[in-house]
Amino acid sequence: MNHYTYCIMHKPTGYFYVGVRSSVQNPDVDHYWGSGQLLWKAYNCQGFGDVHFRSGESPPPEWEKYILATYDSRVQACTDESCLISSVLQDEKCLNKAGFGHDNVDAAKKLANVRKCFTLRTWV
Repeated sequence: MNHYTYCIMHKPTGYFYVGVRSSVQNPDVDHYWGSGQLLWKAYNCQGFGDVHFRSGESPPPEWEKYILATYDSRVQACTDESCLISSVLQDEKCLNKAGFGHDNVDAAKKLANVRKCFTLRTWV
């Protein structure tokens, strides 16, 4: 099993999401694109839904996935993810609503910003 942390970023706006994943696939070829609610709101605003990702198609335009680190265990990966999220949670461009044991009181504000940003743009 491969355990890793990743960052998914919307290159034009700088919005990003940090996550953890365990997969039998090598992280470099794993077509997983996150599970965060705000992240999926952004995808959906672009017209990309769950069916799109399950079909193995490419990610939405202008999104990039970066592998941050790989780990020997899921516990190590989750511990690092929690630290990563804690360090960026208050960034207005962060699409994570909360990390393990962390609450983000600005989640509603972030959702409003995501809706505004991703519905006012013209997507290629």
